[in-house]
Amino acid sequence: MTTLLDFFESTRLDETELLQRRMVALGLDVEAWAYFEPVMLGELQGLCAACVSRQRCAYDLVTHFDDPTWPDGRDYCPNAVKLDMLSALQSFLRSGLTIEQAVGQFVDHPQAAPVETD
Repeated sequence: MTTLLDFFESTRLDETELLQRRMVALGLDVEAWAYFEPVMLGELQGLCAACVSRQRCAYDLVTHFDDPTWPDGRDYCPNAVKLDMLSALQSFLRSGLTIEQAVGQFVDHPQAAPVETD
């Protein structure tokens, strides 16, 4: 019988795939961030490459992707803080603010990210 661990070993997800999956799980626009912030995305990928919890990350992304109560790896992901920041900034940007306004709002009120309405 094939276990999830066997699956992950056989697919050998690289840091780019794991980072993109985590970003999608958090509702981030991967293509937009890659276009506007390629250096930052490279830094995030570098942290993923050095992460000692890659198997746990891959397992969590498969088993908890649609679970709204999943804490999204904050207890082990070296990118958790930066990804949370990107989520907040993206929420501000979707609310119609400029990047400068969004950064200003985030710095002044980090817990007050606007609620997205689609």
